[in-house]
Amino acid sequence: MKRRGIDDDKLYSARDVARLLGVTEPTVTKYCRSRRLKGKQLGPKRRWHVLGADVLRKLREWGVVEDGS
Repeated sequence: MKRRGIDDDKLYSARDVARLLGVTEPTVTKYCRSRRLKGKQLGPKRRWHVLGADVLRKLREWGVVEDGS
């Protein structure tokens, strides 16, 4: 399901997540390392990626998106 243009099942790069959350890419990396945001390191360069559902969860936590929107 898509909400706010974010697909629950899609993996987003740290750069995309930063744009969606309105933070910097290093902040997304910090959130993933500290487990404030669920992320996976993928590819040969081990870059962080986050599932769309987890991006929406963070937006709900911050009060940017309401449940069911």
